[in-house]
Amino acid sequence: MIKFNRQLLINSANELGLNNEVNENNEYLIELFNHAQNWIRGSDPKRLPCCPPPEKHPYLNLCPINPEFKKYIIGTFPPITYQSDFYTNIQFCNGKRLSIPQLPFYHGNRQMLWLYLLSEQEYSLLSEDRLQRRNQIINYLNENRINYADVISYCQRAEYNADDKNLFNIILNEQLLEIATRKSNEEILLVFNTGSLFTARGLKFYRNGNINAGSFVFDMFITLLFEAGIEVQIQFLNEQPILLNYANRRLLAGYSNIIRFDIYLNGKRFKVVAGPSPANGDGQLHNSAIYSRFKRIFHTNDNLSIGEIKKRFKQYVYHTALLGDCDELYRLNYD
Repeated sequence: MIKFNRQLLINSANELGLNNEVNENNEYLIELFNHAQNWIRGSDPKRLPCCPPPEKHPYLNLCPINPEFKKYIIGTFPPITYQSDFYTNIQFCNGKRLSIPQLPFYHGNRQMLWLYLLSEQEYSLLSEDRLQRRNQIINYLNENRINYADVISYCQRAEYNADDKNLFNIILNEQLLEIATRKSNEEILLVFNTGSLFTARGLKFYRNGNINAGSFVFDMFITLLFEAGIEVQIQFLNEQPILLNYANRRLLAGYSNIIRFDIYLNGKRFKVVAGPSPANGDGQLHNSAIYSRFKRIFHTNDNLSIGEIKKRFKQYVYHTALLGDCDELYRLNYD
């Protein structure tokens, strides 16, 4: 379990009437999740507890990893609105009803990733029916030989919002270890929705040697690999690979504002793109060095709004990474 927050567990257990001693293991979190589901099913009308309980990822089994596919999109965890597909007219504890996501699938609330990845014509042809639209997107991923799997299997929110910074008590998705242990020699591409290297922050370590993952998908994935005892090296352009560990933290601190790089897992090379979040709540993206490089290269003299250039930036990143030549993104790494 990462980003352990005992108080969140205590608050939830107290509200749900589970009096077992709180502890920092995955089994306890899963037990509390199951207890919360029974509590919600027994409520009338159906409502969420006031203290957010642990949650299980609702979509991981909808799109199982296909080992024949060499491209992956990896995200974090969906907003709480998915619960409205499990319980009709479910409410928050204040009586307000949960909204229904436009799509009962990854990036379902506003469908932004699919707006960026699909062409305008492909997007316009998506069905108005939510379930049929989901099937169309799954078919699109399969046709383009792309896997989608989030890095989190269970977690607990500090608040009922969609901010990844509010996710704690996280159990990582061990299905993703299949990537690192696959016997195939073919090169695999990993496209992460967020990563600390994309920002000015760069990689951070705790003193115990673990990655300080924060809310970044790439960093959580590295944590999963560390927990499995997999050696991880990182390579920027044609430089020598650097072993990811606490001893190299100062060397690694010199790398930031980078979107395209490689990693080696037990010596096997993987291509990586760790770029912008597809969500609208992208904070200070317009201040990003990578975004600024894109703007200089493609839109120096264009009189476009910040919102329009952000949209084109994300379209360029996801299209180039997953449907084109991901190595083109190296041009966004450096001024």
